[in-house]
Amino acid sequence: MKLNREALLHAYEEEFALYEAFAAKTADLLVQLLQHAKIRIHAINPRAKTKSSFAQKISRPAAVYTCLDDVTDIAGVRVIAYFADDVDRIAEVIRREFEIDAANSVDKRALLDPDRFGYLSLHYVVSLTKRRAKLGEYSRFTGKRVEIQIRSVLQHSWAEIEHDLGYKAKVEVPAPIFRKFSRLAGLLELADEQFQKIRDELSAYAAKVPSQIQARPQDVPIDAITLVAFLGSNGLTPLLAEKIAQTQGRKVVKTPAKEAAGRCVSMLAFVGVRTISVLAKALKDHGDKILDLASSIYRIAPEDPRPTSPVEPATPVFYLGYVLLAKTGNADAVKKYLDEWQLGDPNTRMEFSMRLLNWFKTGDPNKS
Repeated sequence: MKLNREALLHAYEEEFALYEAFAAKTADLLVQLLQHAKIRIHAINPRAKTKSSFAQKISRPAAVYTCLDDVTDIAGVRVIAYFADDVDRIAEVIRREFEIDAANSVDKRALLDPDRFGYLSLHYVVSLTKRRAKLGEYSRFTGKRVEIQIRSVLQHSWAEIEHDLGYKAKVEVPAPIFRKFSRLAGLLELADEQFQKIRDELSAYAAKVPSQIQARPQDVPIDAITLVAFLGSNGLTPLLAEKIAQTQGRKVVKTPAKEAAGRCVSMLAFVGVRTISVLAKALKDHGDKILDLASSIYRIAPEDPRPTSPVEPATPVFYLGYVLLAKTGNADAVKKYLDEWQLGDPNTRMEFSMRLLNWFKTGDPNKS
């Protein structure tokens, strides 16, 4: 028997908090499941349908609901992936971990007509599995359904802009504008494909780098990927990092961080170190000086706060940059380096530069 509008609205108000909690709980569960599956995502956003949106939905002429549970999208979660092919990987996790309501689930990507512009996402209506519903933290959601929408970042951007502009179908768009919509949709689809291709090429490149470093380091240019591989495979930088940590009373981490390594790439280029073989030789030749600098740095920069973060495999490379700069004897070059990467107090960078040169020349930052 079809419930009237007022009865459905009353039921909605009674159970809104439950659906809102279900959406949030589902989002939390998805975060854990996707982390376990090693799928990186841009965002997971839970939501419960607002009263006005719910009222509009049940007022449609074709709407036939015998109870509140017949409305399958009161609770919702939107999963935004970085890449379009991750949508299918996420979908696989959802199919494995939830009960799928096939009748109300739809892959709207497959419904995109040739004369329709834009992106459509994958929609699953799901409920908890019997096993999970028996757990105390989930039991109150037994029998409830939640809609999970999955799309890529670019698909999401299109949908948000499309919604803001207020056009969703060809017939709604003024004829002179439609061609522009279609061209833009094609560009975004191509961009999604190219981002995936770049990701795959970077992964393939990273897989080849260790053997290239081993065979011909003189031919391997320094970039974020090659530097991380070098820091994780050579024997010297871990030893230097351990000694720096002991000298400065800090902890040490053994896994190279891509962010720290990436910053060192441009710093090394500044001092003329552009290949792995040149870097390896510089670290070997100046290892003692790097350790001396690590023990002297607080006298060279007494005004700077002492770092508390762990020493990373890239830290010896960071100090190497200072050593090579000091070796030039050029205070202006040191200051330019500090300015470029916003190192230290802007008001004392020239003083730091002079003390660094003094240290390199005499061993005493305050003695020229």
